[in-house]
Formats: sequence, C-alpha cells, structure tokens
Amino acid sequence: YFIAQTDRNASFKKIIKINPDNPNENLWKQLITGNKNEVLYNCNLVGGKLLAHFTKDIISLWKAYDLDGNYLYTVDLPGKGIVNGFNGKKNDFITWYSFNNSVNPSTIYQYDISNNNSSVYKLSETSFNSQNYIMRQEFYISKDGTMVPIFLAHKKGLNMDMERPTLLYGYGGFNISLQPSFSSTVAAWLELGGVYAVANIR
Repeated sequence: YFIAQTDRNASFKKIIKINPDNPNENLWKQLITGNKNEVLYNCNLVGGKLLAHFTKDIISLWKAYDLDGNYLYTVDLPGKGIVNGFNGKKNDFITWYSFNNSVNPSTIYQYDISNNNSSVYKLSETSFNSQNYIMRQEFYISKDGTMVPIFLAHKKGLNMDMERPTLLYGYGGFNISLQPSFSSTVAAWLELGGVYAVANIR
C-alpha cells in the first residue's frame, strides 16, 4: 500500500491508504484526518507507527497511530512550542526532534518510540537563560467574534503595569500562521525588560 497525505475533500488534510493495484479514489481508506481544532500538518512512518503532526491553536501537537489509523497516544513534548522532526525508517525505534519557542532556543531531543520518552540530545549553544523568562498563550476576540491566539513573552516576575515597553507583531497573508519561534533579536529585547507579543491573526 501507499500511505499518502492529501487535502482532497479535506480542508484540514488527511492521511490515506491507497492500493497501488487498484488506486481508484472510491477505495482510498482514510487513516487520520485533521479538523478545525487540530489541523494536520504532516505525518511520518517510523518505528512501525504513524507519527502525525497537528497544530492546535498554533502549538505543535504530535500523535501516534498504528498503521490502520487507530489512535495510540499523544507524544509527551517538553512544552508549548514548535516541534519538528520524528523522521526515520519503519523499523527505527529511536528518532529525534527539535523544540523551541519564544523563550527557549532550539534544543534537539532523542525520542524512544517504544516507551514515549524524550531525553535531551543537544542543547542550544546560546547564552540566553530561558529559566528567567516565561511565554504564555492568551486569546482575544476579533471584530467578527473569532477567538484569536496571542503569545506573550517576558521576564518572570515582571510588573505588568501597562507601562512595560512592548513589541506587538502580527502577519495575516496567504493563510500563514506565525509561530512563537526563538529569535536572538527578541531575546535581546526580553533581556532589556521588554515584552514581546505575537498575534496569530491567521
């Protein structure tokens, strides 16, 4: 069988199984599907499982399924942020992924597929001390009633008295959602006591 990803009659994408000897669309078997709350981004076949990457309110969410599309578990990640990786071969039971967000520079983790366990493989070499900062997600209501996510990053214990210097950034073109990725420029702003906000208007 071929296992493929498509947006055919699936606005939030889906993973399907196709028999190459009889590939008629009516015979495709749907294995995994995204929805408006958990949009499917991609999927890898590794360690005898399908590891599917969703985004939920912008945040990465990875779920494991068997080869028939039955849900097994949600991968235990280091926190809220951007997670990419989980590549490998069907019979590999060790893989790797990267994690980062507005206050955590990219760290590489080793993942044991058989027991759903992660361990740090390589730390970032940046001197930024993540332990002194916090990133949180909140929501606000748009004009049409849509709940829009926004990420706020700043020093822990900062007096949020509406007087803090704040940079607000947003982008709304081409159905692209900004994610709370680490930036050395933003890190310098946070070290100076500023607040950084990313509005996810798409």
